[in-house]
Amino acid sequence: MVGTFSDRASYEAYVRSIYAFRLPLERALARARLPESFLPWSPLLIGEALERDVNVLNLGKSDDLRSSPEIETTEQLYGLLYTLEGSSLGAQILVKRAAALGFEADTGASHLVRQAGSIGSWRSFCDHLEAEPSLDMSEVSASACGTFRRARECFSKHQAAGSLMA
Repeated sequence: MVGTFSDRASYEAYVRSIYAFRLPLERALARARLPESFLPWSPLLIGEALERDVNVLNLGKSDDLRSSPEIETTEQLYGLLYTLEGSSLGAQILVKRAAALGFEADTGASHLVRQAGSIGSWRSFCDHLEAEPSLDMSEVSASACGTFRRARECFSKHQAAGSLMA
């Protein structure tokens, strides 16, 4: 799991890391054209909630945002979405850990509350993935692995603030 935390300092490092990871990817998604077969579904975006949390926690805007990748193929899109939508599963655990530390929707964990409350989005995405027979699943997998690797790199940068990798 990427993003574990056990105290305020490691939670703040987690928020900085997830912000640095998610915002460039959500910008890339905003530029991407989703397949018409996705409609009316759309990806779960938490960037605005993360920006609120950064402000509530007085973390300041990150100066280490990586550039937004270009999504050039449908397989890259599916791989990216597989990782981002799948993170709602981990949010089920993290939102409880954040609450135990006193972080709720209005005190710096709105992104987790939004993610944890959107498990249906993951299920809908999986339905779309399974219904797309023309996808090259090795390319989807490579994209998902690349997205996860990007997450690990963002979290590694902020590891000094606490134990962020499990």
